[in-house]
Parts: sequence; structure tokens; C-alpha cells
Amino acid sequence: MITFLSVTVLAQPASKELPKEVASAFSSKYPATAIKNWHLKNDDYVVKFKRNDKTHFAFYAASGAWLKTETNYAFTHSLPVEIKNGWKKTEYRSWIVNEIKEVESAGDDLFVLQVTNSFTYDADHLPEKYTYNLYFSKTGQFVKKQEVPWGSKEQ
Repeated sequence: MITFLSVTVLAQPASKELPKEVASAFSSKYPATAIKNWHLKNDDYVVKFKRNDKTHFAFYAASGAWLKTETNYAFTHSLPVEIKNGWKKTEYRSWIVNEIKEVESAGDDLFVLQVTNSFTYDADHLPEKYTYNLYFSKTGQFVKKQEVPWGSKEQ
């Protein structure tokens, strides 16, 4: 019975077309930009596209409302100078950078650097490791830090 249900569920065709509302909203926001692919994530449509030699992910609600666009940066040297200078002024400048994103949303545009310290040791000589998301404004102003718990999907 379990095998039959598994096969039945897997055999059901998934929609291969982006909903019209989302496709229309994407075309309005990013005219003349080709969609590489898309997928659903927590009921949001995530549309992948390339622009200016960077990979971007635009998030849309099922209604077609744009939620945000994330742009991945491969290396810190590709960051805008303001962000690099802002990061260098923090106590986390020597930490390992795991991931870099620019997150554009309604009325906000932030750069997020996920950093991890190298192992340090506490008083009992047990290793401690911390990971934070560091948020910077477009002008390089350090906005906030957010701890990323071990084992979370953000890590």
C-alpha cells in the first residue's frame, strides 16, 4: 500500500509553467530578462535569472506580488567598496565569510555577509564556534548581526 501511494504521488505531474500573475509581475519588474528556472519555496515562487553577470533570485507571492530579490556574490572582492569598508570596520573583519547576498525588498536594500569564527576555546578548553549574519546598508553602515544557530538551514 505504501509503495502504491508513493508511486501515485510521484507520478502526478507538477505544473511546469510559472503562474501568469508571477510571470507578468516578473516581466514588468525585469523587462527583456530571461527566466533560467523557478521553483516553489514555502509557498513563494522563486525565479532564477542572470543579469549583469550575476545570478539573482526574485521571490513572488502566488498573487504575483514581488517580495524580494536576492543576488549572490561569490567573493568579497566583488562587493561594492562601501560594503567592504563597512565590514572592515567591524570586529568580524577577520572571520571566515561563508556566504554573501544582496537582498532588495520594498524600501530596503541590504547586504548580508554570513561569517564564522575559526574555533576558539572556552575556559574548559572546549571548542566554540559562532556563525552570524551581518547586515549592512548600501552605504556600508553596519545595521545588525543575527546569530545563525548550528544546524539551521541558513548555515
